[in-house]
Amino acid sequence: MENLLTIMNFSHVYEREKFFIDKKYNWIDCTNINGTNGYCDENAFNEINQKLKGLEPKGIHFIDSGNYHYVSELWINKIKRDFNLIVFDHHSDMVKPSFGDILSCGSWIMDAIDKNKFLKKVFIIGLSKEQKQTIPNKYLNKVKCICDYDLKSINKERLCGFLDDKYPVYISIDKDVLSEKVVDTSWDQGLMSFDELKTLLHIIISNYKIIGLDICGENDMRKVIQVRNNDKINSKLVNFLKEEDNFL
Repeated sequence: MENLLTIMNFSHVYEREKFFIDKKYNWIDCTNINGTNGYCDENAFNEINQKLKGLEPKGIHFIDSGNYHYVSELWINKIKRDFNLIVFDHHSDMVKPSFGDILSCGSWIMDAIDKNKFLKKVFIIGLSKEQKQTIPNKYLNKVKCICDYDLKSINKERLCGFLDDKYPVYISIDKDVLSEKVVDTSWDQGLMSFDELKTLLHIIISNYKIIGLDICGENDMRKVIQVRNNDKINSKLVNFLKEEDNFL
């Protein structure tokens, strides 16, 4: 499978969207895998990994709602060189699960830092001040944040100064970083406009080597208006990313 657009369908939500149908894409059906919603047990992890066998981290990967954001870890595990991770998210995704050491959508960044020897630094953009405070102190040497209230003051110079330019980057976008005025996800959301997201992505893509990118944040409640709005944003994102000269 060599297409650069991959759709990972967990909650059936992509069956009601159209943004990808006129493009070449890989369809990864994950709807029959148990133990995936919010948390990912060992059997589910192995099953998902098997479905991604043969695929490279290069490309645009849609990974369903924010409940499945941990799938980003499976994609970055395919990177076998030093890299940085840039995450657009209203949450830190660095909160220890309430039971055991199971991988979850709320802990995957912490898990990746602990286990991935090639991951050098993580940059989280658009999280809330409260979520920044959930990051354990022992990870602060590896994690840098731009909170949602600082977004208005970010320009090219400040963003490039914030990022480490030594390594190529993998980008992960949770659409809950966007304002509810832009799109409705299944989680509480940030303050970012779509134009702000595009501007930040343009700066990153223009100044850094991009390994690949994934997108989550579908609204898996699947009400018609929510699905339609997410479909529209997904289409805009794909078209924007494909127009960027240095992307992929």
